Amino acid sequence: MTAKKRKLAQLSNGNYLFHDGSSYLRDNDPMPVEEVIPILVDLAKRDSSLGYSLKGQIPSDDYSLLKRCITSGRIAAQREEDEKWIENMLRLPVPPEGLVDPDWEQLHRIALSENVIKHGIVGLWETFSDEELWHFVRRCKPAKSPLRLWRVTVENEWPQRKTEIMWAYNEQSIRAYWWFHYWNVISIDELTPEDRE
Repeated sequence: MTAKKRKLAQLSNGNYLFHDGSSYLRDNDPMPVEEVIPILVDLAKRDSSLGYSLKGQIPSDDYSLLKRCITSGRIAAQREEDEKWIENMLRLPVPPEGLVDPDWEQLHRIALSENVIKHGIVGLWETFSDEELWHFVRRCKPAKSPLRLWRVTVENEWPQRKTEIMWAYNEQSIRAYWWFHYWNVISIDELTPEDRE
């Protein structure tokens, strides 16, 4: 008794891709899994529900491989988009949305950093590790940074006080940065070239 053929997808040429319980078929012609998975990944790019609809329709090992390929393809496409976004942000001499844009400012801080720093940009967590982002930003950093160096004294609720030197665009962005980290700003002083030595 032959297993029933399950229709998996329609191909661009009008043929159908089937699975008969043990092998893949293009109409009635057998196909190796190595040829099937790239076809399914390509089809899933056009129809995002396809990958999920194949669960239980194809062997679980093949489904796991398909899922990994789809995910890595999406991450690669997302990374390409993110790289364009980073390059555009670094070209801007001022924040894109008024006086405070933490992502724009953080990218410029990374560009100035001599060492890898934790990037903390939520939209980039999936596509860039801290080190990957540092290397990428350093390759496309602007010739002149829009950030200036500041000495900032802050205090928290315990009260604990500290003074830090930081790169920032302006006083508003400094206050927003420390407010986000639950510290109150006590004083802000811009450093002159003499103060830096």
